[in-house]
Amino acid sequence: MAMQSHVDCLLGGSSDQVTHSLQTRQHRIARRPTYLYDNNHMTTLAQHLTDPAISSLATAASAWLIAHLQMRWKERTKLKNLEQAKFDQLASFLSTDITKRSRLIVEQQFRAVFGFVYEYREILSILNSRSPLTVLSMMKTVRHLIEFDESSNRFIFRSSYATERKRKSKQLIFFVIYAVSVYAALGPWYIFQHQNFSWSTAGLLLLPTIFFGFIALTTLDISTDISATKRFMSAAEPAIR
Repeated sequence: MAMQSHVDCLLGGSSDQVTHSLQTRQHRIARRPTYLYDNNHMTTLAQHLTDPAISSLATAASAWLIAHLQMRWKERTKLKNLEQAKFDQLASFLSTDITKRSRLIVEQQFRAVFGFVYEYREILSILNSRSPLTVLSMMKTVRHLIEFDESSNRFIFRSSYATERKRKSKQLIFFVIYAVSVYAALGPWYIFQHQNFSWSTAGLLLLPTIFFGFIALTTLDISTDISATKRFMSAAEPAIR
C-alpha cells in the first residue's frame, strides 16, 4: 500500500487514471497514420481535379493567343508580300489613265505583275480605292469572302457574310471549333503523360493530333480571314466618290 501510494503520488493520480491516460495516448498515436492517409488522399484528389482544369485553361489561353497573333499578322504584314518591282509597277498604273488602254491588255498586265486574275472593273475599283496597296496585298486572303458588285463598282461581302451579325456568328463558330480542335489534338498527350503507355501507343496518338490539328489550322485561318476582311473593305472604299 505504501508503494502504491508512492506511485500514485509520483504520477499525480490513481493507477486507474494512469492506465486510462496511457490507453488514450496509445489510441491517439494509433490514429495518426489514418489522419495522415486522409490528408494525403485529399491532396491527391485535389491534384486530380485541378490538373485537368489548369491544363484546359492553359490550352484555351494558348488558342486565343495564337488566334490573336495570327489576326494581327494578317492585318499588318501582308504588304511585305509585294516586292519593290510590284510597287513600281503599281505606281506606273496609278500615274496613267488606263481607261484609254485595251481591257484585255490591262487585265493581262495585272495578272503578270500581281499573279492574280482581276476583271477590268475590279482593277478600276482597286486603283480608285483609298489604299490600292492594301487591297492588292490582302486580296488573296479575303477573296473567298467577298465579291465584286458591278452595279455599284465596289467590293461587297458575299451573301453568307453580308451582315455584321452573320460575320460575328460565323467567326465565333469557327473560333470555337478551332479551340475545341486544339484541345482534342493536345488532350491525348496529357493522358499519355500520366499513364504508362508504350511508345507504339504514342505513335497512334499522332493520328488524332494530326487530324484535329488540321481542323484547328483551317478554322483558325477562316476565323482570322473574317477579321482581316474588315480592314480590306475599309481600304477598298473609293478615294473619290
